[in-house]
Amino acid sequence: PFPLPVTLDLTPEVASRIKGQSTVTLVFEGDEIGSLSPESQFTCDRVAASKKIFGTNDTNHPGVGYFCSGGGVFVGGPVSLSKRVMFEYSKEERTPAETRSLFAERGWNRIVGFQTRNVPHRAHEYLQRVGLEHVDGLFVQPLVGRKKKGDYTPAAILAGYRALNEQFYRTDRVVFGILSTWMRYAGPREAVFHAIIRRN
Repeated sequence: PFPLPVTLDLTPEVASRIKGQSTVTLVFEGDEIGSLSPESQFTCDRVAASKKIFGTNDTNHPGVGYFCSGGGVFVGGPVSLSKRVMFEYSKEERTPAETRSLFAERGWNRIVGFQTRNVPHRAHEYLQRVGLEHVDGLFVQPLVGRKKKGDYTPAAILAGYRALNEQFYRTDRVVFGILSTWMRYAGPREAVFHAIIRRN
């Protein structure tokens, strides 16, 4: 399953400019970060799609509001990454290859993963400790990225997990790394989406 769309959403003017080109450069804040081979362009009924994706089409919902405020034309095709975007907390991020290499160095065969978007609390700690009773190691990966107003800040989340990992767990049994993405607030679909990312 692939429960949530990951799209490049452009205005009709920009979409028409790149139509028929073999490759376009992807730029983030002035830096070239990759390229796209634009093979297809399409639109959809965003109100109907929102109902299926988020369970609501109310634009006050943060995921619906963001999805419905885009340019209007989705562009699809192979994407090539040439440079990773670095954010304020990117030093806390681990690539899949880095993570797998660290697991191998520690001799871990069975790993339990824990994902969250919030600061740790007692129920989180309990689940993590129970998991550690059955596996070689624990991989904690909180989501750090754009969230709705009122959610915990990245600084608070990282401070909470640093304290838990450094003061309460055996550091040789825990690996910490953030996931940089934005919260869609899409309920069970997003839970499966995050599970696929973490598995990979």
